[in-house]
Amino acid sequence: MIWVFLFPVLLATAAVGAEEALTLPRATPYVVARRMLLTWGYAPANIPERRRKCAQGRAGICDAYLEVESCSDAPPARCVFLWTRGDASVEVQTMGAVELVLERVRCRRNCQ
Repeated sequence: MIWVFLFPVLLATAAVGAEEALTLPRATPYVVARRMLLTWGYAPANIPERRRKCAQGRAGICDAYLEVESCSDAPPARCVFLWTRGDASVEVQTMGAVELVLERVRCRRNCQ
């Protein structure tokens, strides 16, 4: 059963090289996506607290992850996380009130 979930993750891992575009399967739990990003050499951006936009009900997420740029508690409860690798910067958007799951990944700066 776990292979059914991991197969798309493994395919995405094989597709990411040093200079290739970042792809992650939609609906991947953020904790899994986070581990993958670290494995690929990305680092969580350290967003200063004064720049974070976190809804009161999402303070726990903002405390847990320094890479949070914003986190809303209004449905569908989206959060935006920033990651860097060299000069590249990517945005990881999640949704979910209980479990954060990947909604999309997009380039912010210098991605190929």
